[in-house]
Amino acid sequence: MANFLFVSETNMTLGLAMRAEMEGHDVRYFSPSQAGSGLVKLFNKDERWIPNVAIYDHNRFGTEADQIRSEGFKVLGPSRWSSMLETDDNYRQQIITSLGWPTTPINGTHFYISAWFNGSSFTASYTSLVYRRFMAGGGGSDLLCTGLVSDFRSLMPRTEETFLRPLEKTLKKVNHRGCVHVHAVVDADSYYVKEIFASFAHPHSFVLYENTNISAADILLRLFDETSKPIVTLSPWACGIQVSIPPYPHNLVSRQIPIDGIIPANLKHLWLADVSLKDSTYAAGHRGLVGYVTARGIDPNEAVRRMYRTVGNLRIPDMQYRNDIGRNIHSLIDSLTKPGWIN
Repeated sequence: MANFLFVSETNMTLGLAMRAEMEGHDVRYFSPSQAGSGLVKLFNKDERWIPNVAIYDHNRFGTEADQIRSEGFKVLGPSRWSSMLETDDNYRQQIITSLGWPTTPINGTHFYISAWFNGSSFTASYTSLVYRRFMAGGGGSDLLCTGLVSDFRSLMPRTEETFLRPLEKTLKKVNHRGCVHVHAVVDADSYYVKEIFASFAHPHSFVLYENTNISAADILLRLFDETSKPIVTLSPWACGIQVSIPPYPHNLVSRQIPIDGIIPANLKHLWLADVSLKDSTYAAGHRGLVGYVTARGIDPNEAVRRMYRTVGNLRIPDMQYRNDIGRNIHSLIDSLTKPGWIN
């Protein structure tokens, strides 16, 4: 059993904290909002409790995270390197160029490669087609990830050699442990890399927890073991979708909105965020981000069908989510399959 401390600005790690606690670990959760209340034990600075693993979900914690690392604690989350990667455009471009990746924009299919690194090797890797806009059809604000369909079949040699092999050397050099995501645009044999980010608490990560029998806590702990074996996944495909309430993604929510339909059977497919529990009633508030729903399947259609079935079981007033995840996706898959980027 491990002691996990989750320090959250975005509440994107609440679902993970809940999962670790359900798996029998001693968990504490700290957030400036009410999120997590009644769902996990909240951190109390007066309590004589010391974590084995600390997990941070925002770049503003980078300095604190590095300080704790230097004291010998196990830490997942931002570092000086990952923070600069995501906040300094010039530095990010320098890293992309140093990895030998083209940076001249082209038109094509947006293609994401996600990998988990344990300090020595990759424990998991998969590719995704990502929906970034708030509204169906690609309208509204760019929220980075409102849905995704992920391919867990073995990476093709072309994708592995182009993206993971150069990246491996850099991750070792900066002593990175955790996730890294590459956003490329592909047009047949041509490509360019638009961005690279190393956020630990990211929706691209949820599909891995969904698609394995390995406990969420064990996935985290493997990141500190350079001899850890690759994670075995269950299905060839997985997907996820963002669920929210108004006025998200704009102003803070001043009231708590009751949520019905959360039961043990679907909780394992839910990664809650701005949610609390009181008197057996779940409620969403703060920013209004309820969280993400995930599912897996033998093909994209099955994964998407299961995902929307779980969404349909939720009873939330004015619930917001895209209704077009996975729609007409096969043409995008073909555009990546023919030149050998995916199977």
